[in-house]
Amino acid sequence: MVVHHKLDTGWAVIGHDPHPLTPSQQAALMHFVADATAGTHPGFGPAFTPLGLNDNLAATLRDWPNRFTDVLLMGLGSASYGAQMLRQWANPSGTGARVRLVTLDHLCPATFGELLANLDLTTTGVIGVSKSGTTLETVAMLGVVAEAFAARGIDIGPHLAVVTEDGPSNPMALFAKAQRGALFPHHPKVNGRFSAFYETLQTPCALLGIDAGELLAGGRDVWDAFVANPTASAPVQAAQLHLAANTPMHLVYTYGGPLKNFNLWFDSLWAECLGKTNPDGRSGPMPLGANGPSSQHSVQQMLLGGACDKVVTLIIPQTRGLGMASALNGAAQPPMGTLQEAMAWGTHTALIGHGQVVRTITLDDRNPRDLGALCMHMMLETVASALLMNIDPFSQPDVAKSKAATLDILYQWK
Repeated sequence: MVVHHKLDTGWAVIGHDPHPLTPSQQAALMHFVADATAGTHPGFGPAFTPLGLNDNLAATLRDWPNRFTDVLLMGLGSASYGAQMLRQWANPSGTGARVRLVTLDHLCPATFGELLANLDLTTTGVIGVSKSGTTLETVAMLGVVAEAFAARGIDIGPHLAVVTEDGPSNPMALFAKAQRGALFPHHPKVNGRFSAFYETLQTPCALLGIDAGELLAGGRDVWDAFVANPTASAPVQAAQLHLAANTPMHLVYTYGGPLKNFNLWFDSLWAECLGKTNPDGRSGPMPLGANGPSSQHSVQQMLLGGACDKVVTLIIPQTRGLGMASALNGAAQPPMGTLQEAMAWGTHTALIGHGQVVRTITLDDRNPRDLGALCMHMMLETVASALLMNIDPFSQPDVAKSKAATLDILYQWK
């Protein structure tokens, strides 16, 4: 595995080594592995059987930067957060991108009004992503954008791509067909939050020039190691740390620009999987995010002066010796990458000194294979953490409550 994972400082704070897995925990893990490997798991997908690359989607979108200056990507949850993570990773400065990728995951009238008033729709591509095709927000956004194209007399069809399950009652699939846009099937056995290695990964990769094959290879490195010995794997060891620490929060603290949006994707994954209560009344930890060194000037005081009630996952890019060095007013400074990594390890030392449970992950944050390995590790760690706590990571039974309340309010407002 390219990504290096270190847990010993966390166990030192807890004061004991991990307890052996119970027979029921081992059975839950092995059942998950068997289903995912066989391609029969209802939520995680076939786990690289096949690899998941959609050549038609990649070929179509790879040409879009030659046709469009802007691409609007509409989706909720991982469909948006995965794209934002990859956009930030590919283009951390926000300058010089092949195409401007605008992710839309809200219904703000001011934002949409300003955006559609200022865009040249003749050079704008439109992507809608929803597994079911019935996600209320995505359907509404797609409809508003389609009306803007129609109002300017532009055929949206050549500008349109939709990723969804094909079906006779799927409104987004029906819309794509009616407009003669590109329709790509969303994998039927993959929940949205576990789709990082399928269509929701390939869409931004193709647009931004990221090597999706290398991302997938990194994910497969971690998956193969996990399958070879699940109970002794790095993701399960991390899950055991969470279980033993029994904290109400899990803070993922990244460093540097490329990983700045990683927490958007991870928070959604962790919260939807672990935001439930098990039969013993225990709930999963709340996910939190920070990004250094800027967070050293905000949440750091709470981490170092507040309660020790978190597991802190510190993700440190290996940047020592990289970047430009300054000599402001004649005072020479180390290269920027050296300063950044030193600050990250300084945070590590200070957190341990305060008594926080800390584990570290180090990686090359410019290597797509490392990013793929990190994403797969965190997905498996999330699944394992839920299974060890006797929580179903593949359901989200309470999300429908607010949707039902919304529909009731809309009915009352008629």
